[in-house]
Formats: sequence, C-alpha cells, structure tokens
Amino acid sequence: RTPVDPPGKPEVIDITKSTVSLIWARPKHDGGSKIIGYLVESCKLPGDRWIRCNTSPSQVPTEEYTVTGLEENAQYQFRAIAKTAINISKPSEPSDPVIVQPENVPPRIDLSVEMKSLITVKAGSNVCLEALVFGKPLPTVAWKKGTDLIEPAEG
Repeated sequence: RTPVDPPGKPEVIDITKSTVSLIWARPKHDGGSKIIGYLVESCKLPGDRWIRCNTSPSQVPTEEYTVTGLEENAQYQFRAIAKTAINISKPSEPSDPVIVQPENVPPRIDLSVEMKSLITVKAGSNVCLEALVFGKPLPTVAWKKGTDLIEPAEG
C-alpha cells in the first residue's frame, strides 16, 4: 500500500464565538486510491490532546469544514487527516493558533457609479437607491434625508 500524503496546513477563513471555518489543500499524492474524506482534529491550547471533530470522513468530503461547539475566548489549533478507501494519511501540519471570538469587521459601503452621480427624479416619484453593505456582524441599514428616516416604497 502506497502511503497517502498529509493534507495541507488548515487555514482559518471565518471565526464566530463558537465556530471556526477551515480550508486546506488536498494531499499531493493519494497513494493510488481516491480520497473519500477527511477527519478534522482540534487541540485546545495550552495542551497537546487532539480531539476528533467529526466522526466519519464521509462527513467531510471536500477540503473545508466548520468546527462547532468550541469554547469562546479559548485558543485552538486544528489539523486534517486524509482518508482513502484503503489508507489514512499522517495528520497535516497544525493550523496557526486561533482564539475563538466573534470577528468584528467595521462597516463598509460600496456605491455603484450611478449612485455616486447626481440622481434627479420628479417630486412624488420613487427612486431606487442601491448600495452593497459589508461588515461583521452585518450592519443594519437605514436611509435618511437630513435627520428624517426614509421609508422604503413597495414596487
């Protein structure tokens, strides 16, 4: 049996107060047998005990997984193990340590070119104002003219 290379080092792509979302690279060599899935393990720091996050490789068929049930403000590392029909890889290099806490991203608004130019409409007519709003947690959006709140119209 040809050994399966370990997967790539997991990278954190999202964090909440109890979850961490990870991605990693496929093993370079699968040992001649198709990869059927991955096992993901976590290690609460400080410590060296790795705990399995999923019970079966079929639950993680691709190179991404969201670990749930983590302790808020605790620090963890994660690693992935590839499983083929006949073999199992050594664990990947551990992820960089990560603290489980809600990620805060300041609000940001992207206005289209049309929105940045002067918009003229007749009094009493409806106008469509569009903007892409980003942030974490997602900001609430309110349109105002001066200090007056503008209510959205139907249609």
